[in-house]
This record gives sequence, structure tokens and C-alpha cells, in this order.
Amino acid sequence: MNSSSDTASITIQSQCEASSVLQSFSDSSQEAVLSAIGEAAEREAWLPGRDEAFHRPGELSLDDLPPTYTRDDGLAHALHMLRPVVADAARQLGIAPEILWALSAHPDLVALIERELAARARPSGRGG
Repeated sequence: MNSSSDTASITIQSQCEASSVLQSFSDSSQEAVLSAIGEAAEREAWLPGRDEAFHRPGELSLDDLPPTYTRDDGLAHALHMLRPVVADAARQLGIAPEILWALSAHPDLVALIERELAARARPSGRGG
């Protein structure tokens, strides 16, 4: 089913609490544990990359997925997907990652933007 009104919840990762003192849990510790479906999803190559081949989640970042895929940081974290610096910067700055990647391939555009920002930061010097 692919309807937007369908809601399904599958546990990929959860917290497991363990203690050797069962009655009080005074020495408890927690660890993230993948469910069986989470383990299979992490192990198998099922996500399409930019090269149109299927990859394991640990080989891709959210930015590598087709544009039609919904980005879910929690799921990406649970599946141990890559979190590249560009993706983090894009999210932080509110700029599409594709724009940052394109700018990295065109240093002349970066220089143009830097000059424009510097010009806008200077006082105009005009009487008004």
C-alpha cells in the first residue's frame, strides 16, 4: 500500500535496558538494538543510489537517495546511513545539498557570491 492516508509503524531500532539487579534495576544500562527487520534492512542492498544501483544503507546518505524519497533522519540514523558534512551543512543552512555540491564544482560561482556578499556588507557611501 502506498496511500498517504495509510499509517504503519515498524520498529527498526529500540532501546534495551539490562540490569543484573532485577528488582531495582539500580545498575541498569541501555543500548540501542536493531529489530530483525532493522538488521535485514541494514544488511541488504535495497536503496537506490545516484548510480542507479542498489546499496546497503551504510553506503549512502539521505542526499544520495532519489528526490522522490522522503528523508527521515531518525530512520537514517537507525540504519546507520552516512551523514556527510555537506548534508549536515545544507540542513543547518536551509540550502538544498545539490546547490552546495554544484557550488563546490564551480569555484567561480563561489567567488562571485563572496564578492556580492562583501559588496552588500559595505556601507553604500551615498548620501540619502
